[in-house]
Amino acid sequence: MRGLGVLQDDGEALRWYLRAAGEGYLTAQNNVGFTNAAGRGTAGNDAEAVRWYRRAADKGYAPAQSNLAFMYSQGRGVPVDANAAVHWYQKAIAQGYAPAEYKLGLLYYDGIMVQRDIAEGLRWLHKAADHGSAAAENEIAYAYEHGQGMPQSDREAEKWYRKAAQHGLPEARHNLEIVSSRLQHSPRNASDELRAHSTVINFRRTGERIPELAVTELASI
Repeated sequence: MRGLGVLQDDGEALRWYLRAAGEGYLTAQNNVGFTNAAGRGTAGNDAEAVRWYRRAADKGYAPAQSNLAFMYSQGRGVPVDANAAVHWYQKAIAQGYAPAEYKLGLLYYDGIMVQRDIAEGLRWLHKAADHGSAAAENEIAYAYEHGQGMPQSDREAEKWYRKAAQHGLPEARHNLEIVSSRLQHSPRNASDELRAHSTVINFRRTGERIPELAVTELASI
């Protein structure tokens, strides 16, 4: 669906995904789920997305398990079900799938469908960051910047934003500029608490700027 070397044609991509999915390729089944969830090459159909995600998830494909969990967490194509969301995230996590660690961390950190537990959320976010999740690194930086679940520290925030930026997250580059500028221009005796209340808006998560990418992780064949 990336149109490498050819004109991008979501409908044609979906046709090939369906062909491969019918032959049992788990990546293709996940991708058919994505096209239906995102309305790429077809009218959006969350129930159909769930059906394809489940086919691949039941066979142990971690990205599909994480995507199915996301659908349960949002009530898309299925009723909202916290237990099912956590169950499928845990299935994906058991295979070392960092995006699932990140999303489970957000559930606990924000108290989405589950009792809020910032410490547990940060534990999963750190696990995701250890496995290379730039989104998790950005989230940890945000927590340091605003003193949520840990002592406020712009220095630590700068460190984690830099990690996420180096891993290619545009939001992290934006946030790094804000924090670095604040550290550079703030008086040495200015408290971290005062610096944390910058009037410049930063971006906490990828999904806040690009909602369609928050739907799922698209794995290509």
